[in-house]
Amino acid sequence: MTMLILACALPSYGTWYPFINVVFYMLALPLILIVRNSRDAMSSVSTRQEVSLFLTAVLLVSAFALPVILARVPEDPKLIQWSACGLTLLANVVVFGTIIGFFVSFSGSDSDYSTW
Repeated sequence: MTMLILACALPSYGTWYPFINVVFYMLALPLILIVRNSRDAMSSVSTRQEVSLFLTAVLLVSAFALPVILARVPEDPKLIQWSACGLTLLANVVVFGTIIGFFVSFSGSDSDYSTW
């Protein structure tokens, strides 16, 4: 999140458009929770799980594509600069990596913690 805020708040960039990615972060969490809970509850693949996986993939691709699209807009004052786009993409990697790491770390059973 720090890199995303830097991409918005530094005076040389002067725009808050990259902060739109926070919407993607907020929308991805419930969808990932739906996928995780439906996978635990059912042994077969359900429609709810497939739709949630599809929407999660759409949000993930959109979070990475939006800064690039905003940086490529052919206006004289760019919506965002390429360095702000890079900071936003790096923030996406960190945030989505943290979300995936959390679910991978805590997806095991409780018997793994008995060795501590």
